[in-house]
Amino acid sequence: MTFLELVLFFSLTFLGISMILSLIRLVIGPTFPDRIVALEMITFLILGIVACFSIYTGETSYLDIAIIISLISFLTTIAFAYYIEKRVQR
Repeated sequence: MTFLELVLFFSLTFLGISMILSLIRLVIGPTFPDRIVALEMITFLILGIVACFSIYTGETSYLDIAIIISLISFLTTIAFAYYIEKRVQR
């Protein structure tokens, strides 16, 4: 096992553990903003997993997928913030 494979293995392990903890926060989050932050965290963890997989396989086309996911994540965060703002004003 090369050094790069070892680093990627530990990176994916820690990303997986973080994903499980974020999913727990998403399920039991006491407030709606907590759930939004957990969902945003899950999106960033997915981006990290896609980046590690891209490094492991040597395919740069996976990075295009990561860019699309990050753009969609940004737009959903803006939409949720707008929804919370309108909900608080009522």
